[in-house]
Amino acid sequence: MFIDVHCHIDRYSDEEIARAIEKAERARVGIIINNGLNPESNRRTLLLAEKYQEVKAALGFYPIDLLELSETDIAHEIEFEVAVEIIG
Repeated sequence: MFIDVHCHIDRYSDEEIARAIEKAERARVGIIINNGLNPESNRRTLLLAEKYQEVKAALGFYPIDLLELSETDIAHEIEFEVAVEIIG
């Protein structure tokens, strides 16, 4: 079994994600770690982890995305990320 340790499949359509996961399964990729980039991406990452057994969530910020957030927004997202229970 292989593990994809860093990807951003949340940026694609549902159909493209389904095809990518099917292709990964055929290539014996059993775990796909999707890395969130910002609040919206983090939430989609969590939804994908709930939907697909192979997808594991890694939440966080992409540095350039931080420039668009206020300190309050950043603090709220950090609180959200700490509170989320991810079981993988």
